Parts: sequence; structure tokens; C-alpha cells
Amino acid sequence: MEHYRPKSNVNKEDLPKNSKAGDYGYYWLRVEWSNLLYACHDCNKVGAKGTRFPLENPKDRIKLPKFNSKTGLPINTHITDLDKIEKPLLINPEVTEPRNHLAINAIGEIYVLNKSPQGEATIQVCRLYRDTLLLARRGMIDDFACRIKEQLDF
Repeated sequence: MEHYRPKSNVNKEDLPKNSKAGDYGYYWLRVEWSNLLYACHDCNKVGAKGTRFPLENPKDRIKLPKFNSKTGLPINTHITDLDKIEKPLLINPEVTEPRNHLAINAIGEIYVLNKSPQGEATIQVCRLYRDTLLLARRGMIDDFACRIKEQLDF
């Protein structure tokens, strides 16, 4: 399980110009279920997603949560509420259908559909073009094709 929005500082590359990296991070989402997704170690490590979280417009990034005046608890904690404000570029498969943005060809290569900025960002930030992923996808495709052939030859 990994955090969709980083719980610590957001990578400076994804921040508004002239802002400090320490000013942004989604610490209040640390234990929010809607902010947790399955992710492989290599997709989420430093050099891949890590603390990256690009938005359509970096100036829309929320710096601090809004708090309930009675309970003192953050109120903008659900991902879909935050997505309406921030418009993230990374695909969250719990909210967005990946098939509308990404596809895989017959040899396992992943590519962007309809020039989707979300598809492009997800491929680049998570490094979905890695050779190990290409080989794994190709193996699954070959296995599937072999099983179909076996059934047709039966």
C-alpha cells in the first residue's frame, strides 16, 4: 500500500514556481483510506513516483487542509473532494478508468490514448515503460494467447 498523494513534502518539480518544497505535503491524509493504493515498490520509489504528484496547474495545490471549527479535524480528506480542486495528472484507478487514458499493445508496450495528459504523466512519473514491466506484460500476453490457441485446438 502506498500513498496516492504524498504524505510528506511534494517533489519541488511539481510545485508552483518560487515555492518551498517543505510548504506542501498531505500529512493529514497519512491514514485516509481513499489516499491508499496498491503500488509496486519500483513504481513508487525515489526516481519514480516517490513524492511526485503533478497537477494540471501547480498553483491549485492545497497547502493546508480546512478544519472543522467544532472538532478541530481536517474536513477536506476524501480524494474525490481534493481532485475537484487540484485536478491531479496521475491516474488513480479507484477514481479514473485507466482504459480511457492508457493502452497496451500486443508486445506489451504501454502508450497514451488520445494525447491524454493524465496517461502521459502516469507513464512518466511511475516509469511504466521500464524493461521489467514490458517483459512481464509481454509474458502475460503470450501466456493468454497460448491458452486461447490451446482451447481452439481442442
